[in-house]
Amino acid sequence: MKQLACCLALASLFVACKKDDIIPPVNYPVTMIATSIKIKNKARLITKNGEIKDATTISNFNKWAENYFIPDSVMKLAASFVFLSKDSASASDGDGRIGVKINGPTILLQYALPFYIVNPDGTKPIFEETDEALHKYPFIFPTPTTCVKVIDTYGDMHDLMMPFYIYHRRIVNNATQTDYVASSPGSCNAITKVKLGDKDTLSLQTYEIYYKGQ
Repeated sequence: MKQLACCLALASLFVACKKDDIIPPVNYPVTMIATSIKIKNKARLITKNGEIKDATTISNFNKWAENYFIPDSVMKLAASFVFLSKDSASASDGDGRIGVKINGPTILLQYALPFYIVNPDGTKPIFEETDEALHKYPFIFPTPTTCVKVIDTYGDMHDLMMPFYIYHRRIVNNATQTDYVASSPGSCNAITKVKLGDKDTLSLQTYEIYYKGQ
């Protein structure tokens, strides 16, 4: 009798654990709200001659752009988006439909950029060239002047993590200095993937944004 009671207790515990593991069904549309953010990798700084690791030099370089790197400011850039179905999503402001591909715990968002600039001579602006080199997933070009960016996220439509990055690039040509600051959702390649000019400087910081589905 004691053996039976023990077996029943174990069976009950097993069933309880399995019930806890059940993911609740998804009722579309689901609005994903950013609830927290953390810095994954602090700002790195490179020139054509290699990486600069001095913290004061990095801080001074990013002084002009420091407000862009603040986590709360970053989270506002990707505060929410909406899963319309298991196959599509939309930016919270309705800026275009986003394709969705689910591969286990990885959810890929295929975002058609609202604009993509190509110069008349076929070259690309420096900010697009930089982002294309940094972004982990290769850009998709349905036509020469349209671009789809693949954004990796992790989890499900109840709890989700989205990688995010911001970069600051400075270009000096003779006496002219130009600074670019840009951001993007998704994972990025190593900062060294970007080809720099002789007087270019580039800083990169990465984040993780966490979402709850509503």
